[in-house]
Amino acid sequence: MDAAVASRLAAHRTQPPGGHELGSLLRILRRSLGSIILTTIAGAALGVAYLALAKPQFTATSAMFLDPQRKRIVSEDLPQGGGSNDVALFESQVAIIGSDTILRRVVMSEGLITDEEFAPPQRDGILRSLRERVLGARPPVEPTLLAIDQLAKKLRVRRAQNTYVVTVDVTTASAVKSASIANAILKAFQDDQATAKSDSAARANAMIDGRIDEIREKVRAAELRADAFKRENRLVTSEGGMLNEQQLTKLNTELVTMRTQVAAAKAKLDEMQATIRRGVSPEALPEAMTSPVVQRLRDQVASAARREASLSSQLGARHPAMADAQAQLTSLRFQITAELQRIAAQAQNEFQIASNREAEIVSTLRGLETEVASTTTAQIKLRELDREADASREILRTFLARQKETQEQQNLQVADARVITPAAVPSKPSAPNVPLVLAFSALSGLALAVLRTLLSAGLTPSVLSGPRLTLEGQLGPLRSIGSLPRLVRMGRLPGFGSAPAISATDMMQALVEGQRPSDLAFRRGVQSVAGRLRAIDRKDVPQIVLLVAGKRKAGTSMSALCIAYARAMGGEKALLIDAASAEPTLSTLFAGDLVQDQPCVLDSKEHLLALTTRDTKSGLVFLPMALADLNALTPTQRERLSAGVAKVAQDFNVIVIDGGTLLEDPGATALAALATAVVVVSRAGTYDEAEAQDVVAILGVDPARVVGVLETMSDAKPAE
Repeated sequence: MDAAVASRLAAHRTQPPGGHELGSLLRILRRSLGSIILTTIAGAALGVAYLALAKPQFTATSAMFLDPQRKRIVSEDLPQGGGSNDVALFESQVAIIGSDTILRRVVMSEGLITDEEFAPPQRDGILRSLRERVLGARPPVEPTLLAIDQLAKKLRVRRAQNTYVVTVDVTTASAVKSASIANAILKAFQDDQATAKSDSAARANAMIDGRIDEIREKVRAAELRADAFKRENRLVTSEGGMLNEQQLTKLNTELVTMRTQVAAAKAKLDEMQATIRRGVSPEALPEAMTSPVVQRLRDQVASAARREASLSSQLGARHPAMADAQAQLTSLRFQITAELQRIAAQAQNEFQIASNREAEIVSTLRGLETEVASTTTAQIKLRELDREADASREILRTFLARQKETQEQQNLQVADARVITPAAVPSKPSAPNVPLVLAFSALSGLALAVLRTLLSAGLTPSVLSGPRLTLEGQLGPLRSIGSLPRLVRMGRLPGFGSAPAISATDMMQALVEGQRPSDLAFRRGVQSVAGRLRAIDRKDVPQIVLLVAGKRKAGTSMSALCIAYARAMGGEKALLIDAASAEPTLSTLFAGDLVQDQPCVLDSKEHLLALTTRDTKSGLVFLPMALADLNALTPTQRERLSAGVAKVAQDFNVIVIDGGTLLEDPGATALAALATAVVVVSRAGTYDEAEAQDVVAILGVDPARVVGVLETMSDAKPAE
């Protein structure tokens, strides 16, 4: 509701009978001003007395960082419980700081058992005797538990938002004591962390010690089983493998080599024999070419042949020197032949030796293959026993390593918490808060004085309940201009497109072609209301009818549609405007698919007419004003909109405006100045005279323009 509407409501507010005006209330308070001031001063004095008697309290604050990453001193593989960013884990650490275990350490280290602030001695007296008589005698409390309980009340542990920092506040009657206890709490927490880790490592070490002897026995038993199985099955191993398997592998390799040698010797021998069979001189063999003996003899033959040729040119064939040269040449050739025969015999021997060795290796290899095949099952079982022994040995090695690590871990423990701000001795008390106490005591005295003054003046709570809204004396009770009966049929609206409707379609069909008794009764009701409105029409200006309601579901939208449709069917140029921004029922039905590409100028007749739609059957024109938020318009925009609608109205005989629920949506007040007739719509059985007058007051129109009340959903027969 904007300021203009609020000012209209304020102009119509009156005091209830027997009430007091605000001026009278102020005069009553003014008469008791002295008493009010004295009571306020007395309240402030009580606050000062409380401050003088109250024992000051000092709060010391310390801060600690809880590292989410656990420290690993010995080995990365040593179980540490793993760091975590889980909020629940961090909150658990915060809870541990305030636990009895930590507080007990602080109580003992700081000697709080003997401090009367934490462990006050129980004194005998009247109050104690009376309490014991009423509540019964209680057993004496142990000083340590009492000190822990008192320390928990004076301690506050909180976490800084979205951080791993914890602040510890301790409040006591001594500034030095508060700082000392706050620092002691952090130290106790760190010591407790280190002790807990050390104890955990010790427990782990004890568990490992208990298991090592058992694992050693398992390793020994597994090794003995493997050795016994080897002896029983005569399984000899060497260099990590079975001896017969290694021999088999070696013989296979030797067999391949020997077969190669046999093939080479056979090829060499075959070549020599083939060369001899062809009648080729053995000297052409590759062996003869590569033999150093043959080569030397050939050199000697060549030398002897040259000597023979030289002597034959000088001496006769029977000369002794010539005979000697020939004999020497013959001897050398014989030696070459003998050497070649020796080479051929050697090739034959080499081939025979290689063949015999190959046969020997094959025989031995077959025997080893039979032996290896017979021990295959035993080897499978042996491998199983070896794996079992290896697994036991690996577990033993792991446990021995863990034993040494846990022993070192037990002696090397570092707390995960680090003190970042140790508590300092506070320079001023934290309680009581002097300004707050003085302000509260003074305001309490003032409130008490005002209440006492009002009660002494005889004022009742109804005075403070506020005035009631009424228009009595300005506008008399509104008269009825007709009623609209119920309808129950369903269908579609003719001429406005395919927009679905429920009661709107039924009403249009009843107005146009309905022949049922309920249709006829509804038609007569609408025609009766339309006729009464037409009777007050001024012929010189268009009639602008504004329908408004005080409650939801009163039927303003359907009533405006029926009246406008009836006037249009009667031959008048009718314009229907939807101004109910909160519930734009008519705009949803008839202009739900409207697309406005350009901004609408509020005081432009052309722009406003561009938004309208027309019923093809009756000629009724519809302007969807509710598609804009009329409540958001500025006063200047309201004036421009009113001027634009006035220009559009010049082309019509009657304009019907759906104003909606005015008490919840006062947007229709932007067009109230144009209305020549105002109708208050109320559902049958819900009419409230005061509410109707409030609606008219919000509009701010001349009371003479209010023509009466229209009742909807009525079961009564409409007037003829």
